[in-house]
Amino acid sequence: EEHMQMQAHRMDDVSIYPERPQQKHVRFEEESSPVKDTHKVILLAMLFFLLFSDLKVKAYILNILAVVFGDHFRDPVGGISKVGILVYSIVFGSALFLSISVIDLSAVKLPF
Repeated sequence: EEHMQMQAHRMDDVSIYPERPQQKHVRFEEESSPVKDTHKVILLAMLFFLLFSDLKVKAYILNILAVVFGDHFRDPVGGISKVGILVYSIVFGSALFLSISVIDLSAVKLPF
């Protein structure tokens, strides 16, 4: 009988004072590397910009675009028209976007 009273008392304590679950702090982030992914994207964009600003590369890409789409990208003097600049910048942005999405930047370890 005393055992039943004690068990009933415990049940009352549980219903009156429910146990609060302890909060656990869980981290899903990996340890932050000294060089963040944004810095790697900026470096990759800088390399692409330097590559695409080279006159030989620009002429090569524009010649390919002229073969594919016609000679709409050159003005009568032989320079690049506004449409050509627009298409060239779209090619630059697309190449940059594809390289960023294909390259696993978290796996690239820079020496600095």
